[in-house]
This record gives sequence, structure tokens and C-alpha cells, in this order.
Amino acid sequence: MHGEPLERASTPLLRFGAGGSTAKRLIKNAWFSFGIWQVPRLRRDWNTLHDADDTHIRSMNAFFDTMFAISITHLGMELRAKQNYAALVNWCQYFGVIVSLWLSTTDYSSRFDNDDLAHKLFWAMYGIGVLGILMHTTGGCMSTNAAYFSLCIGAVYGLLACHYFRNAIALPRCRFFTSVLGFFHLSCTMLGMLGYAFRSARPVTFWILALAYPLSLAIIVIATNLVAVFFFKGISFIEAKRKLDLPLHIEFHIARFSTFAMMVLGQLALAIALHPEQGFESRMGLYSAVCVAFFLLVSMKLFIFDVDYYDVEDHAIRRSVSTGLAWLILYPMGVACIALMGSGIALLVACVGKSNKYTDEEFAQWLTCSSLAIFLCIVAVQRNLHYVPYTRMLEEADHKAEARTLLAIHYFQCGIQVVAACVVGGIQWLAWSSVSVMLGLAATLATLVVVNLMDEIVLLHDASMHGAAKKFIAFANSGTAGGHRNEIKNPLR
Repeated sequence: MHGEPLERASTPLLRFGAGGSTAKRLIKNAWFSFGIWQVPRLRRDWNTLHDADDTHIRSMNAFFDTMFAISITHLGMELRAKQNYAALVNWCQYFGVIVSLWLSTTDYSSRFDNDDLAHKLFWAMYGIGVLGILMHTTGGCMSTNAAYFSLCIGAVYGLLACHYFRNAIALPRCRFFTSVLGFFHLSCTMLGMLGYAFRSARPVTFWILALAYPLSLAIIVIATNLVAVFFFKGISFIEAKRKLDLPLHIEFHIARFSTFAMMVLGQLALAIALHPEQGFESRMGLYSAVCVAFFLLVSMKLFIFDVDYYDVEDHAIRRSVSTGLAWLILYPMGVACIALMGSGIALLVACVGKSNKYTDEEFAQWLTCSSLAIFLCIVAVQRNLHYVPYTRMLEEADHKAEARTLLAIHYFQCGIQVVAACVVGGIQWLAWSSVSVMLGLAATLATLVVVNLMDEIVLLHDASMHGAAKKFIAFANSGTAGGHRNEIKNPLR
């Protein structure tokens, strides 16, 4: 490959596609048009980062993402049943194992996913493994369930390792990168099998597997830097790293991240939708608490949407290696806080409805407030890992004063968000009822949503900023020196 897009072999269907518009539409929509069993290929390389993705990917990623989100929901059900700190530690351990596997799979898909028969077989076997994980998420690391959970985790990592080695054999350009990750995932397979065979080893192996994804990032960065320094002395360090490292398909990658976070948040509706026939002394309290809880989840959704990046070029992954790594490590922590907050809200709803089952109101308030406070702090850090929205656009259009204005607004919003995190964290120490706690959290999130509208309002009402944005968009869409077009939509509309 050597950084160039892989040339597809000619097939009868491709030759047929040269015949007219109908045939071309068939080629565009047929997953088998480039062959049923295709040679592995890299989706994006450093010189094709901005190219259109014409690989006809029709994988079932969303389906498997949903299964992982349901697994996290199952973990929350067990936490709500036990309501103690030991159960919370167990939740964190299992969450880390599950999400590290999901993140590792997403990394593979971002670089090598395809819709040929080889990958269809891979995803079929992968789905069986994920289903096994879903079946055995409860019980703790010393339970009988944990043995089969560990076995399924190891089996899925083994599938990933096999495909990394397949790519290492077929693609000389990717050999170093895929070999390192192939051996790393093979070691994760061995840890999974060790946990299956030896009950006493699981507390250690599960924690290592919970940290598998950040460990894989650290290993690939360290290995790349060492090899670039000691084995590529004739070229610059940056050029050597580009020969060894492989870029993420950033549009695909971050779209899956955003979708998965929304899936986890959406699954929380199941947690708060408690059934009246299960036994509640206060039906009115139950229904009112469910309404407040749903308003809280909607406020959270609006807040997440508002603090997200606006342009792929502004994203932390595109900005630098350090900001990209920091964002990738913080992302699962934020998702964990969302899931824990949902479990806490479900317990608060049960308290307000006066459930016949035991509910620890103090634990419920602590879990909800602490997880939301930590989430707000994580998001404040993540916001500053990206380029501040619209400022790069304004600076490139030579409107530096307006860019500084937006930068000041951004730091003000982040400051308010940190203050809100302190307020949320302190609510649990007040002598408030559970419904008052939920109302207070919802009001705090709604306030943050309003505060985060400041930059959009300034942009819409500042004529010079509006004109600068229109000029920049017109310039960018007219083409660049690199010969490709970056279609940029107006963020002010």
C-alpha cells in the first residue's frame, strides 16, 4: 500500500459498471462489487485523511454497540440491587473490561473494517462472543458466571488478534502497527483464559483487562517512538513516526463514540421506568419522580450535545497526539459517569415512590451527585482538548479580535461548568428530599445549557463574525492547494 489507496482488482461486475449510470449505481450499492473475499486494506492513511470513504462499509457496528450498551445496563441492575461500595467497585471492574473491549474493536474498525466475506464471518463470531459476555455480566469476579465471562472476553480478543495478524501479513505498510496490537490482543486472550481456568487469578486479570485499552494506547505510542528513534536514523522523527503509525478514520471513530454515549444514556430510560405493580406505596410520588428523572436525562442529553465539537478539524484527535490520547482515555470515564448517574437516579425514583424493596437513599444521592459532578469536570477538560469552536475559522479569516472574544466566552463557560460541578457535588450533603435533589440537578444542567448558548448568540448577532464565517466557508469549499475539496457547512445556520 505505502500510504496509497488500495487498487481494487478488476471483476466482471466492475467491468459491467463501466457501461452506464444504472450499472454505476449497482456498483456503488453492491457490497460484493470488489469481490466476495477481499485483500485487507487500510481505510485511511496520512495522505488520504480528507478523501471520501468509498469502501462501501455496511457493517453491523450499531447492532453490536447496542449489545454493549445493554451489557452496561445489566451491570447497573446489579448495582441497584446491592447498593453498597463493594458492588460499585465490582461495577467499575466489569465496566472497564467491557468498554476496553468495545474501544479496541472500534479502533480496529476505524482502520481496517470492510464488508467482505472475511469480515462478515469475523463479525458473526464476534457477535456470539459479545452475546456470551452479555449473558454473564452479573455475579462478581469470583462467581461461576465470571469464568464464562472471562472466557468470552478472551475469545473476542483472540478474534481481534487473528485479524490484526492477517493484516500484518497482507499489508507491509501496516506490519509494525498491526503486529504490536496483534500480540497485545493475544496477551489479553491469554489473560481471559487464565481467568477462566483459575478463580483466584480473576481479581487481578479483570483489572488488567479493565485497563486494556489505555494500556494498548501507551504501548503503541512507546513502541512507535522507540523504533522511530533507534531504527530510522536517516529521516526525521516525525517522518519516521508516520511510517510506523496508522491514523484513525476520525469521522467514523468519533461518530461511533457519540452514538455509543447516546445509547448508554438512552438505556437509562429503562432504569427509571419502574413498574407500579412491583410495589410502591406512593403512586403519585412514583409518577412525579419519573417525570422529573426524564427531564433530568433530557437536560443531560442537551448538555452533551452542546459541549461536543463542531468540526472534525477542531477535534482533539486531529489537534495533536497528546490531546488525542487524553481525550480517548477520558471518554470511557465520562460514559461511566453517565451510566452511574442513571443508576443513582433510578434509586432516587424508587425512594420517592416509596418502593417496597429496600432503597438506601443516602447511597442513591451520593451516587447520583458524585457521578454527575465528576462528569462535569471530565467534560470541562475534554472541551479544552479541542480547538475552541469557530475560533480557528475566524483566525484563518483574519478576524483575530473576534476569535479572542469567543475564546473568552469559552473559558467563562468552562468556569461556570466547574462551579456547577462543585454545586452538584455539594447537594448530597444538604438535607434535601430525593425529588428535590433531582430537581436541583436538572435545574443545574438546564442552566449550563443556557450558558453554553452564549457563543452561538454572539456569533449570530455579531455582523463581522457572521461575515467572516461566510467568507471562510466560501474559501474552503472552493478547493485547497492539496487538490481536494472540504465541504464545510455553515455552523451559524
